[in-house]
Amino acid sequence: MCASTFETNPASIPLDEFLRSRFRDLGSFRGLQKESIEALLSGKNVMTIMPTGEGKSLIYTFIHLYTRSNVLVLSPLRSLCCDQAENSRVRYGCKSAFLGPDNGGPESNREVLDRCRDGDSHLLFVSPEFFVAHYDTFLEINRASGFSLLVVDEAHVVFDWQYFRNCYSELFSYIGDRFSNCPTLFLTASLTIRESGMVQSLLRSALPFVVFRSSCIRRNIYIHVRNARNPEADLIDCIDCEEPTLVYFRYIKDIEKISSELGILRIPHVVYYSTLPTALKVENLLAFLRDEIRIMLTTSAIGMGFDKRNVRHVVHYGYPSSIRHFYQEIGRAGRDGKKSRSTVFLSTLTAQRQRFVTNMLMKPAQACFETTQYALVKHIFNRANCVWQSIISVFDGRESFVDSSGNWDLDPCCSICTLYRKLRNTSVPFDSCHRELIGFCGMCRTVTVRSH
Repeated sequence: MCASTFETNPASIPLDEFLRSRFRDLGSFRGLQKESIEALLSGKNVMTIMPTGEGKSLIYTFIHLYTRSNVLVLSPLRSLCCDQAENSRVRYGCKSAFLGPDNGGPESNREVLDRCRDGDSHLLFVSPEFFVAHYDTFLEINRASGFSLLVVDEAHVVFDWQYFRNCYSELFSYIGDRFSNCPTLFLTASLTIRESGMVQSLLRSALPFVVFRSSCIRRNIYIHVRNARNPEADLIDCIDCEEPTLVYFRYIKDIEKISSELGILRIPHVVYYSTLPTALKVENLLAFLRDEIRIMLTTSAIGMGFDKRNVRHVVHYGYPSSIRHFYQEIGRAGRDGKKSRSTVFLSTLTAQRQRFVTNMLMKPAQACFETTQYALVKHIFNRANCVWQSIISVFDGRESFVDSSGNWDLDPCCSICTLYRKLRNTSVPFDSCHRELIGFCGMCRTVTVRSH
C-alpha cells in the first residue's frame, strides 16, 4: 500500500464508526464487505466473490473515502463506468470521474489525471483499454501521489472476454508487480474455485493474496425447470402481467416471434436487444425500470450494471449460453430480498440438439470448462439433481449445502426438489435407492434419491 497515503491520512477512526458517519443510509457492513476492507487496508491483494446486489462496490468506495486517496477501477462497460461514477458522486460525495472517449464530465481526461498526480484524490473509473493506452500516465500518478487500490470489477470477464478483447488477455502483465505498492481487488459474483486460483497465479505480486467467497445461493429465488411441450404457449401462459418479469432469449428472432404473439394478445411489454436503435433501447429500458411496463423480452444485452431491485420473475426461453450467464441472469430477480422465481423452458429437441452441438464444439483444454455451455447441459439440466446444488458444486466447490445439523436447508428451492418431495409423500411404492424420474426435459432416466 502506498506509504505516503497513510502517513498523511492515518484514518484512525474505527471502520464501523466511519461507515455510520459517512454512509448514513447504511447501518452496518453486509456480507464480506468488512473482511475485504480490513484485508486491503493491511496491504493484501483480495478477491471478493459475492452474489449480485450484495454491495461489492461499497468496498472500493469505502477505501477511497477512508484513506482520502486515489482508487482506480477497471470496469468492462462504458455504461457501467458512467453509472458507478455518478452513483458514488451523488450518493456519497466522492470525487468520481469516468475517463474515456467523450467522458461527459466538466473536465477533460488530461485535467483529471493531472489533478490526481498533484495529490487531489479521485475515484477513477476506466475501461481496461484506456488503462493500457495510458499506462505510463497511471504509473506516473502512482509514483507521484499513489493509488491506494486498483480494482478489477466484474473479474469473471477476464476469462469470458479475453478472446475478443485483447486487453483482458494482457491485463496481468500490466498490474501486480508493476503496481507493487498498492493492493489489487478483484470483484465478481461468479468465479469458480479453479478460476480464482488461476487469478492468483497470474497476478505476479509480492503482496499476500486472500479470497473471500460467500455462498452463491440466492435463498429467495426458486428455480423451476419446465418441460416445454408447446414452448410458445407455455411461455405466454407463465407470464404474469402484474409482476416485473425479464424473459431471456438466445436469439433475436425468438424475441420478435414472442413479441408478436404478446401483441396479438394485447399484453403490454417492451423488447431490448443490441440491434435496436439507441433511442428506443433507452425508452424501453426506462419504461421497464419505472414499472410503466412490467414485461421485458431481452437477450444478454441486459446484464452487468442492470439494477432493478423488484424483478420478481426471470424466464429463460431455452438454454442459457453458460452456467455463469444462467447464474448471473437469474440473479436479476429479487435483489430487494423478497421471494422471487426463475423459470427455464427446455424441451427434448432442445436438449438433444444442445448435446450434439456442445459435444462437437467442446474443447477439452479450455481453461474455463466449468462455466461453458457444455457444462451447463451436462451438470445442471441433463440430470435430475437439485438445480441449486448443481450450481453450488460449480461455483462454491461443494457437492452439497447443508445446515449445522446436516440437513439440506433450502428445500424447496427448485422444481426438482419439489418433485422429490411429492414422490416421498405419495403412497406409491417407492424404492429407497432409485426411482425412474419421468418428464424431466421430456426424457426418462434413473436417478439416486437424495436423503435430505
